[in-house]
Amino acid sequence: MAGSIIAGTIVDADGKPVDLIGQEGAKSRLTYDGVTNAIEDSLNVSSVTDNGTGQYSVVFINVFDDVRYSCIGSATTNEASSGLRIYTIGLSYTANFAPLQLVGSHRICIVYTNHTRYDCEFIHETCYGRLA
Repeated sequence: MAGSIIAGTIVDADGKPVDLIGQEGAKSRLTYDGVTNAIEDSLNVSSVTDNGTGQYSVVFINVFDDVRYSCIGSATTNEASSGLRIYTIGLSYTANFAPLQLVGSHRICIVYTNHTRYDCEFIHETCYGRLA
């Protein structure tokens, strides 16, 4: 497909705007406080369940076409000496947390590098893939 960027607008070869609904733009976005269990901002997220320290389930409003969607995320805190944290989606480094990534939801786990789970004030996530 030939196209060009004109004054910040993406157009296809015939000059019409490109429809991003069927393409791979972000389909979900989440800003979440894992300490107070509060969704601060979101796109296509209906709820987040706190499953215990550092463990959360994110539920989508519109489900993905299959489980091969991808998400990127980060988790930070205001604590000065909190150390490095690992943000995993659909996986867990700790016991008693089933790995789970479904078309309508997925689990996230936030741990220190020593695999101790941790609640963070600032959890950010964006997911990409095709919606059903």
